[in-house]
Amino acid sequence: MILILVGEARVLVIDDDPSMVPLVEGLLPKGVSIIGARTLQKGKSLAADHRFDVILLDQLLPDGAGLECIEALLSNDRLRPILFVTAQSDASTAIEATRKGAFDYLPKPLDFSFLQQRLLEALEYRELMRTPVVLDDPMNPSQEILVGRCRLMQEVYKSIGRLAAIRNAVLIEGEPGTGKELVARTIHQYGEFRSFPIEKHMANDIDSLIAELSNPKPIDHKEGQHRTILVEDIEHLSLANQSRILQLLRDETESSPRRTRWFFTTSTSTRHLLDRGVLRSDFFYLLSSTLIALPPLRRRDGDLELLVSHFLQKASQIRSTQDGHTPRVSPEAMHLLREYSWPGNVAELKSVLDRVLLESRGVIQANDALRGLLSDLRTNDTPSHAKDRHGLESPNSDSAASASNTPLKSFDLLAYAKEQLKDRQVSSLYDLCIEKLELTLLPLVLHHTSGNRAAAARILGMTRTSLRKKMLTLGLIADESMDDPEAGPEATSESGAGV
Repeated sequence: MILILVGEARVLVIDDDPSMVPLVEGLLPKGVSIIGARTLQKGKSLAADHRFDVILLDQLLPDGAGLECIEALLSNDRLRPILFVTAQSDASTAIEATRKGAFDYLPKPLDFSFLQQRLLEALEYRELMRTPVVLDDPMNPSQEILVGRCRLMQEVYKSIGRLAAIRNAVLIEGEPGTGKELVARTIHQYGEFRSFPIEKHMANDIDSLIAELSNPKPIDHKEGQHRTILVEDIEHLSLANQSRILQLLRDETESSPRRTRWFFTTSTSTRHLLDRGVLRSDFFYLLSSTLIALPPLRRRDGDLELLVSHFLQKASQIRSTQDGHTPRVSPEAMHLLREYSWPGNVAELKSVLDRVLLESRGVIQANDALRGLLSDLRTNDTPSHAKDRHGLESPNSDSAASASNTPLKSFDLLAYAKEQLKDRQVSSLYDLCIEKLELTLLPLVLHHTSGNRAAAARILGMTRTSLRKKMLTLGLIADESMDDPEAGPEATSESGAGV
């Protein structure tokens, strides 16, 4: 990063470690003045009397906790970035630091190149005078907690802290089992509407909810003014309902008597959903600025052991082992757990631990039971990328599941249209009915042709290319490059060899 400073930049290091000031001096370019303070009292005094562009604040100091002084350090200069450093790499500490206004959160032991990067970014941030996130509301700890100290999870914690400060709709993306609902509930817990419950809905079953929100009843009492809604699996959200939700979001203003906070989750890449036409572009771009992408467990370096310890401690609180101690994992068993890829992520890890604990006597060992369980999981697991938006395996997977096996559903177009017309705010009815009709007709014809897309295209009166694109849009296949396994050489040549 090339840092261009206008005038002298000043950094205040509040840390009782005498090596920190020379360390920071070595990480920053000449022209940056570094001042040290060994106590919170001295640091607060310096910050109140002098201009500092960045503050590096340690958590554990001789006269108190740095976390409790973030707001005081920002009291006379809200645009001053604070880099908060602590060995307490838990979710609540990271979120609380960000809520109180910290620019960033750096876990110990410090990665010096990462520290240098963040210091330079903070100085650039100060130079550009960008407004930081400041959270003044007190925080209540959540019973359920996010666990992890890898760098990817630290970024998630910071995003949670920033998004808890605002009312914008939030989109959470991640593979099954990564904790999307927990992240939504954590943001809610730290947010303005935390006294109101979260209403959870599936994306394919929210017609009545949207109708209710589009035609709100008069407000009878204060508790009815605000709502928090979690919509799961937006890959199942119809284009018409996306349009309606967009209108609801646009109609709300800061002065609205009632407010609705929206959370959306998906187990599929939202960019992929956009490319396939499953998401409206305006709906996607509205949510993309508040997107949290949760990392899969296989990319969370060092977090597996932490999660195992956490789940075993929780298990010990529910039931005691025979000797009264917390269950533990033998080194050999931990090695087996590390070797497994965990396609079901954190949820799958918890399920496995719960199952093997039933057979153990306080120690999970690398025995036949554990090996057999992990072997069965390897055999049965289908990668999430091989499933379509309806949870079915895609036609290019090795299993027999394909478009020809899609469950067939009946659809009464007239009854459906009449039901939609009961909503006075209905819009895009044509698109909605056509989508429902296609989701019924295409699987029916494909079932009739045993999955042969070339034959299905002839029956439908369209080209194979048009049918393939239509199947992509509807989520009946997951990848435009998939060949028609039953169409023969002619179908393969249409899309190009090797595509």
